[in-house]
Amino acid sequence: MSKIPIADSLVVARKVVRALEKIIPKELAKDCRVESWSNCREQGLCIKRWSRDGGFDRRVVVAEARSSDSILVVTGTYCDFDMQTNQPSDEAWHNRQYFDCGEYELAAKYILKIFKKNRLTVKR
Repeated sequence: MSKIPIADSLVVARKVVRALEKIIPKELAKDCRVESWSNCREQGLCIKRWSRDGGFDRRVVVAEARSSDSILVVTGTYCDFDMQTNQPSDEAWHNRQYFDCGEYELAAKYILKIFKKNRLTVKR
């Protein structure tokens, strides 16, 4: 227990990241980085995954939803997020998923599935 209270949304995000760390393969984990994310009342974490061959990039924002105690997960590519703030675009926001309170492992499995996806096909 911390002497200084941590925002509930960050506690939720950290629990999802810890659950992800338990299941993510080392080879995939070395391509990931966790950063901060804030959207006014929602504070969370942004998990970035780069491809070593330059083929693709995935980003995931995870937090406690501001209007409930559900787990919020927003996914997309690097183009779908602001490079400095990790704020998702409207398009990425439409890809959001919610998980029930306490479903940290289920959210982590979903994130791992996103990170394992192959290259996105671009429609021209």
